[in-house]
Amino acid sequence: MDKANNQELLKFVLNSIAMIKKRFVGIASSDDFMHSEEGM
Repeated sequence: MDKANNQELLKFVLNSIAMIKKRFVGIASSDDFMHSEEGM
């Protein structure tokens, strides 16, 4: 892979991590997934 592809891949990974953190900020236990349609 060249440098440009590596940078794009890194941006994708960092954006994905940010989305995961945002989505799961209110999750304290596995039971929290059952409290809403979004969690299921």
